[in-house]
Amino acid sequence: MSTCAEAERRLSRLYPVLEGLRWSHHWTGTVGISARQRPAIFELEDGLWGLTGYSGRGLPTSAVLGRAFAATLFDPAEGATVWPHDPPAHIPGRRLIGLMVQTLRGPLNKLRDRLA
Repeated sequence: MSTCAEAERRLSRLYPVLEGLRWSHHWTGTVGISARQRPAIFELEDGLWGLTGYSGRGLPTSAVLGRAFAATLFDPAEGATVWPHDPPAHIPGRRLIGLMVQTLRGPLNKLRDRLA
């Protein structure tokens, strides 16, 4: 069953009023959880900026963080007054942790979804 069809089935079961609704678009992705549990704006190298760490709060946080990021790109000192600039946290064993999550959590979630 496709991801979209599965979502339609699950939503219809939770909210019967949605029965028969067909989605024209959907997306998937990977959730990245940051060590600090909050988004960070950081400079990778001189003039190259990035942001990360939404920790599953992407849509509402993006609206606020977008303004802070734009301010940072225009003037880094001014942007830092809107949102702090933090380097990404170093996570010891991050590759092993990521492998464990990908190997174990995904199949557990799929099994849980099938049983629901």
